Amino acid sequence: MKPTLLALAAVFTSSLATAGDHWVADYDEAVQLAKQQGKHLFVDFTGSDWCGWCIRLHDEVFDHDEFLTPMIKDYILVSLDFPNSEAVKAKVPNPVRNAALAQMHAISGYPTVLLMTPDGLVYGRTGYEPGGPEVYVKHVNELRTKGLAALKAVTDSLDAFEKAEGEARAKALIAILNLLEKEGGDSAFAGSLAAPLKANWKSLTAKDQARAIDLLNTVGQADLATLAGAKALDPKNRSGLYARSVLTYMEGVTEETAIVPALVHLDTLVETAASIDAGTAESLYLLGTYWNSEFAKDPARAKHYAAKGLEVTTEPRYKAFFQETLDKK
Repeated sequence: MKPTLLALAAVFTSSLATAGDHWVADYDEAVQLAKQQGKHLFVDFTGSDWCGWCIRLHDEVFDHDEFLTPMIKDYILVSLDFPNSEAVKAKVPNPVRNAALAQMHAISGYPTVLLMTPDGLVYGRTGYEPGGPEVYVKHVNELRTKGLAALKAVTDSLDAFEKAEGEARAKALIAILNLLEKEGGDSAFAGSLAAPLKANWKSLTAKDQARAIDLLNTVGQADLATLAGAKALDPKNRSGLYARSVLTYMEGVTEETAIVPALVHLDTLVETAASIDAGTAESLYLLGTYWNSEFAKDPARAKHYAAKGLEVTTEPRYKAFFQETLDKK
């Protein structure tokens, strides 16, 4: 009889307590160890008590000496846990820091594994891979070789920006913008390149501000500041920037406190936009209908977006959802 997922989770959680010498649960502690020992960071974003693929990765790879022995020569192994149960949450040393790191590196699925320098520069990104410990170590080594070779262009760009002043600093920021555009949102370097853009995009020209906001949206770094910037640059949504930004921000919301400001922007967008492309509109109306119904408790606004949704969707299940909302008394 195969063990249940809950049973596997219990075994895995227990194994962390008994075999924790190889893994560090506090990121900042791991950074200090990496600097002291001249190693890099192998950072596993995991959900130890609910994520089936995370449990499989530990069971098939991480718990084996064939993985541990070669890996600890070059890496400090870091396990950043995002559990569901209160009992396991109580064992996580710094959940606030973990959440900030997950946001910084646009972690949207678990497990996600990052290869990082002690200075926090990511040069490899992966997750679950089948084949066992030897295959996984080979995979990591390939990522390291390729990633470190490409990392030089990233570090050179970041260093040039930090050292530059005045006009040279503006040019260096454009170089980072161009490099992120070239690397793409899936690049292991996206988070590192996005950081100076997120902090300095307002210093760019209007055209490059729009490029920067679109790229920050792509790499999961949208916030209320970039959303306000998109509104200022594209108030009528003529280029689609405002709608893309509203949708990206709404899709990234993880706390209920962010729902109200997002809905304010959604209302503003829909009331002022010259047009919204059908695919984006469908997603926005789905969120507007659901959020107003379930969180804002505004059935009138929920029906408003449901009616709009029916005008643009061709998906039967969405039609049913919108119609069900309209039929509610």
